[in-house]
Amino acid sequence: MTATDIPTDVTPLGDPIPQDAAQVQRDLLDTLLLILDVEGVNAQLISRVWVEAKSGASSSVERRWHPPQLIIYADGGWRVATVSIGPRSGCYAVELAQIGPGNQPLADRIEVVPVNKPSRVARLIAQNKRYQRGHVSEAS
Repeated sequence: MTATDIPTDVTPLGDPIPQDAAQVQRDLLDTLLLILDVEGVNAQLISRVWVEAKSGASSSVERRWHPPQLIIYADGGWRVATVSIGPRSGCYAVELAQIGPGNQPLADRIEVVPVNKPSRVARLIAQNKRYQRGHVSEAS
């Protein structure tokens, strides 16, 4: 895939959202991060801000917040799952990494979980891949 193959109407980081909406989403992902941290799961909350500074006669600074993501990793650096907040539903959108024979990556399995059930997200991650002492193995 080349840069010309990427649709121009799709933003890889998600469409920009207002700062207060980004903060609400970060707070929801922080709740999940605390649960995962207690379980010893390696996760990282990613927040992205795009800043455009214009100079000249009308100097200005424009900030755009992209939806935050919680990325769950195995100790070897492999992504186990990515969790974000659905832009329309407001639910946890859980993208579970799938591996095929010969460690070939497959399309992610996507699950939607209400935000009042963060422990269900942690269970989904555990059921998708057994997370034991920093190592991931196929669930049986």
